[in-house]
This record gives sequence, C-alpha cells and structure tokens, in this order.
Amino acid sequence: MNCYSQKGKFYALSLCKEAIERAAPYGLKWTDGLFETPFSDVAWKDKDTGIVEFRGDRAAMQNQYGAWQTASYTCAINVPAGSMVDLSVKPKG
Repeated sequence: MNCYSQKGKFYALSLCKEAIERAAPYGLKWTDGLFETPFSDVAWKDKDTGIVEFRGDRAAMQNQYGAWQTASYTCAINVPAGSMVDLSVKPKG
C-alpha cells in the first residue's frame, strides 16, 4: 500500500484538489496548514485494480446563505492509470 499511496498522493494533489474546489457550488477554502496534506486518510477502494481512496476534512465550504461549514471529501484514484475515478464532497455534520 505504501508505494501506491505515495504515487497516488501525487495524483490526488494534482487531480482531486481542483475537482474538490469545483464541486463546491458556493465556494471552498482549504483549512490545512502549510506543512499538512489535505488528505488525512488513505485506504484501498479496490486493491485488485489499484484504486486508492484519499479522504479528508481540511476544507470549509460555503452554503447558499454565505455560512461556512467543514467539508468532508473522498477522492478515488486509479494509480496505475493515473486518473481520478470517483469524487465526493459534502458538508460535514
């Protein structure tokens, strides 16, 4: 898993971060620190095909009324193909 998570982390940062921002219709701001990654958890989604899931909650998304709330997000990466295969972004809570 370590090799896949390291290689997948590159794809997650380059593909998922932008997609997460686009998925928040009223705006999103990152709350991770300078030396933190936005993804706090990594797990296999499908080990046979090399799909790794990156999860986190280090962002806040704005709702239609202008209020900010913590967002949770999940991004699945097909590591051998170098592509994003699934994305979920929603308010936490």
